Amino acid sequence: MNRSTRLIHTLAFLATVALPSSGFALDPVKEGLWEINLQAEVGGQAMSSTPLVVRQCLTNQAVQDLMTQLNGVAGGCQVSDFREESSRARWNMSCSGQISLSGTGEVVFGRETFNGTMSMLVGVAGQTLPLLQTFNARWVGDCK
Repeated sequence: MNRSTRLIHTLAFLATVALPSSGFALDPVKEGLWEINLQAEVGGQAMSSTPLVVRQCLTNQAVQDLMTQLNGVAGGCQVSDFREESSRARWNMSCSGQISLSGTGEVVFGRETFNGTMSMLVGVAGQTLPLLQTFNARWVGDCK
């Protein structure tokens, strides 16, 4: 996976886990070890035949720190039109910088799970491509 692809995955994932930590009404991320499965299509083509599986120790502080680091690469991300209905959240998002993103996201949270989609337009090196990302995650346990 090249650097741009990794960054796109990171941006989309961070937007999802950071929303509950950024002052909105949803509960904060349950701290601990999470297993996240990501699948993405760029320009209608699957980026991989198998999902990217990441195990990540998440704390609310770590999510905030990653969002701060993200500002240096993406030039800042803005979330707008955030809507919460029970355990579902929807939003619009745009980021500018070396890689630009704009689109919508939706996530459904459970106590120890979340899943959702992000539909984005990604601008890299003068090209704009559609990105559809689906993800699901489950809390695995305490961080070690």
